[in-house]
Amino acid sequence: MTTGQEAKSNLVPNYLKASSPELLRGAMLENNLIKKMFITYQDINELKDGSWICWYYDTIDFFAQIKKAK
Repeated sequence: MTTGQEAKSNLVPNYLKASSPELLRGAMLENNLIKKMFITYQDINELKDGSWICWYYDTIDFFAQIKKAK
């Protein structure tokens, strides 16, 4: 039986950072185009240094990451 809350093991937190909200918005749109999907961004905040950051979940291929590290 499943509850609909299964964790995906290939999802990891990732972020985008920009110097202004407008540039962050552009980076978010560009990221969606690069990944060819709509991404839900969370926790959009201004940092103490004046830059802006947003977090999202990214899908990675763990086997490819292991091969890169070798």
